Amino acid sequence: MIEKVKGLKISQIQTPNPISQEEFEAGLKYVHSVAKKTNKKIMDKLAQENTLVLGIGGVHYHSVCGQIKSGKEYTQDLLKKTLQKKLGKTDKEIGSKYAATEVSNLILVLGYMQSLGIDKVKAKDINIAHGVLLYQALWK
Repeated sequence: MIEKVKGLKISQIQTPNPISQEEFEAGLKYVHSVAKKTNKKIMDKLAQENTLVLGIGGVHYHSVCGQIKSGKEYTQDLLKKTLQKKLGKTDKEIGSKYAATEVSNLILVLGYMQSLGIDKVKAKDINIAHGVLLYQALWK
């Protein structure tokens, strides 16, 4: 958000907040452009009706779920509603230890969900290492 949307240097500014409606839309557009480069195998799996999408790591479990305040499962609509409450707020108004990344995390996740056709995410309190350890193809 700082560099790609606001055009500022990350070495000179610590936070993208406050993020305006226009910056939100520009950030979402940028995320869409990056998400379109997702591996085809992943895209094919996501296109299957019975695919369950798990959000792993702090962005999903702590940041997004901590902001939406409605359990450990979220939808695009819930992210949009939460974002509208956060836009235009300073770090102090956001009031989180990680305020500098809270709003941009919501934009990032929403953009990927939109681009990849993900309706719902179930967040889990695990990280990428758990996934690597459980991925059987790596252990053959």
